[in-house]
Amino acid sequence: MARLAPFHAGRWTRAGARGDPPPPPWPSPPPPPPPAEEEGPPRVPWPQRSTWGASLARAMVLGVALVGMAAFAVALARATLVPSPGSEDMVHTNLRPGASIDAYMDQPDLADTVRQIGGNVLLGVPFGVLLPMLFPRIRGLVRVTLFTALVMVMVELSQGWIVKGRAFDIDDVLLHMTGALIGYLPAGRRLGRALHRAAVTGGIGGHGGLAIESTPVPRVADMTTTTPQHPISSGFGARSTADDVLRGIDLTGRLALVTGGYSGIGLETTRALVRAGARVVVPARRRALAEEVLVDLADHVEIDELDLADLDSVRDFAARFLATGRSIDILIANAGIMACPETRVGPGWEAQFATNHLGHHALVNLLWPALATGGGARVVAVSSGGHAHSGIRWDDPHFERGYDKWQAYGQAKTANILFAAHLDALGRDFGVRAFSLHPGGILTPLQRHLPREEMVEYGWIDADGNPMNPSFKTPEQGAATQVWAATSPQLKGLGGVYCEDCDIASPVDPSDPWTGIHEHATGAERAARLWALSAELTGVNAFAADASDTPSAIAGAIAGGAVRAAEEGR
Repeated sequence: MARLAPFHAGRWTRAGARGDPPPPPWPSPPPPPPPAEEEGPPRVPWPQRSTWGASLARAMVLGVALVGMAAFAVALARATLVPSPGSEDMVHTNLRPGASIDAYMDQPDLADTVRQIGGNVLLGVPFGVLLPMLFPRIRGLVRVTLFTALVMVMVELSQGWIVKGRAFDIDDVLLHMTGALIGYLPAGRRLGRALHRAAVTGGIGGHGGLAIESTPVPRVADMTTTTPQHPISSGFGARSTADDVLRGIDLTGRLALVTGGYSGIGLETTRALVRAGARVVVPARRRALAEEVLVDLADHVEIDELDLADLDSVRDFAARFLATGRSIDILIANAGIMACPETRVGPGWEAQFATNHLGHHALVNLLWPALATGGGARVVAVSSGGHAHSGIRWDDPHFERGYDKWQAYGQAKTANILFAAHLDALGRDFGVRAFSLHPGGILTPLQRHLPREEMVEYGWIDADGNPMNPSFKTPEQGAATQVWAATSPQLKGLGGVYCEDCDIASPVDPSDPWTGIHEHATGAERAARLWALSAELTGVNAFAADASDTPSAIAGAIAGGAVRAAEEGR
């Protein structure tokens, strides 16, 4: 993808890392309000139109499934659990595990033993196969086992009318649970994941394509974040450093990828992760500079070429990485630019939206196989309190009708937040969780496009370039929130939220518009709409059922090329 020349004279340089100072403080004139996102209510497929409606629908489906599963169990029990002649002594209520199994094993007729034990085990097998397929949230050994136990307890409590003379038996429930595990491990787990992936990508009752204007929003199994957007009292704060949040955490054997990990807070992130034992891949637009800066970490860091504003560069980097066959445990989308002069890249895209958001969207989707296979990966999108400047300009995302550098920055930072929210919704059932964050105000090379007099006017520095704002953080403190989001055990099982000062952020307080998350950066419908727009612009979507340019296809091509190269070399 060729890059077009900047609109403004002079050579345009892009920062390779992030360190977000706050936007111009009050009483500077507030930025113009973002344009209306859409006319009329968003089109959302049922049952996502309201929280109570979706909850009621899920409760109804779950209730019907419970009744259906119980009815199935009753039918199978009638066929398999009829006492045989000579086994009347087993008709009793048993609450002592092992007692009935001993009785089954002591049957004089081996056929009776096989029928009693095998029948109870067989009764649980369909649950292990069907539950993950019917309910994507009921996946994993513990969930499948507990749900099976719930249904089977219902069945056992009804034994008196299922089979005359029978009563509740704890051993039968244990055998049913064993059957559920037998069904889940070889078949249910794979079938459930395949069916859910098809549903997510539109292969079953879903929609492919662009979710703007007349196109529906893509369907997702659970489009709402599972994590409340409220602080969790992490114990850390604005003055915590990356080393502070990593204290006691061993990342030995973990692989992290940090874009822009050679400048500003990206450099401090790389250093902190290495000190905790991780190996770090640093994709760099300025490779020579990265190698110079990271020379002291050469044994623990890999540097490769990547220009986020060039889709060809993103594809080439992803192909090279996937060819190594490694999985990624942590991906921190840290690189970016801020308030640059109007600049066009690729097919005329606005540079901040392209570099800060579209490049990372393509990168994460192309690297999806490496993220999903690791089991427990985290993706962290570095946003900013500057997302307050603008929501997504759906009718003019590339500022073709007039450019404002702060609105463009705000849109890109809002996009980072919505991207992480939707990636978390898509990835959580594959074990991949995503977060976004505001690192705080930090003086780094990110401000390279701002004239000194402008930063003096904002109160960031004095006329000699010395820091003036006491709220600004050091680079070590600025790196802390993204490192915390990427590694903290406090966030286990959570995701899709916006963080600041090493904690989950609160919704914005109108009295302080630069702290907390704004309404225009929330909402499952907005997040899905942005994902669809980004997928159409970049041509990359790891979750598209009919995409020929998916990560799996790329990985297959890479593997095929490696095989051919090996054969040619022999």
